[in-house]
Amino acid sequence: FAIAAAAEGAPVSVRAEVARALGQAQAAEAIDQLGALLRDPSDTVRAAAVEALATKEEAKARSYLVRAWAGGGPRTRQAYLGVAPTI
Repeated sequence: FAIAAAAEGAPVSVRAEVARALGQAQAAEAIDQLGALLRDPSDTVRAAAVEALATKEEAKARSYLVRAWAGGGPRTRQAYLGVAPTI
């Protein structure tokens, strides 16, 4: 996705919006892009990626969510807890 690559170095709000947009994307590649956003330095972006991954039904998305819990900051974990009933 060119949008994810273009967002690198952009403000936090832009990167978080990219995560939300990827959550709406139907392409399978969106899951890997969201997984990459889980390594973003901003906990806000990582939380948006968690919320977006929770909308995906693929097992790969669930795997990324488990990793998000293990390596997330407070906002990421709060987002995870918010979506946990849906996964």
